[in-house]
Amino acid sequence: MRFESAAPSIVRSVRQRDLLNTWLRLRASTGAAPPIADYHPSRIEDELKDIVYYVVKPLDGGWQFIIDSHGSRLSHAYGNAGRSSVGMDLRDYVGPRMVDVVLPMYEECANRALPTYSISTVEDTQGRGVAYERLLLPFSNDGSVTRIIASLKTISEDGKFEIN
Repeated sequence: MRFESAAPSIVRSVRQRDLLNTWLRLRASTGAAPPIADYHPSRIEDELKDIVYYVVKPLDGGWQFIIDSHGSRLSHAYGNAGRSSVGMDLRDYVGPRMVDVVLPMYEECANRALPTYSISTVEDTQGRGVAYERLLLPFSNDGSVTRIIASLKTISEDGKFEIN
């Protein structure tokens, strides 16, 4: 997977851009990925259904991402709705079919200690195009990434969609 640096203006979702700009202001004041305790974006409560918190741990020269919040709207798409995923490794959560698609973004975020953003189009069960936006924000203590907040948005031009 190829990653490129880009300006914050590429982020389509207004709420995600607000989350990113809050992170960027903190980084400017600290010079590094900020501590999560200092992160207080406005109206975060409105976003909780689209946010997943992760604990990040070094693992065999790579990273382990442990889910540290209750389900988001995307849990339905992964078939995990109604089950608690707190404490679960992201690799196990997404499963073997999706791990090579999902994990590189999280690894890049942890390696660089910088936000990563992607947008991709998937089809819903009716063949309608759905834009899937993912913004990952790293947080650190003493320079090493220890947490990631993921904001996950799905947008359909049709206004509705069904993902399974």
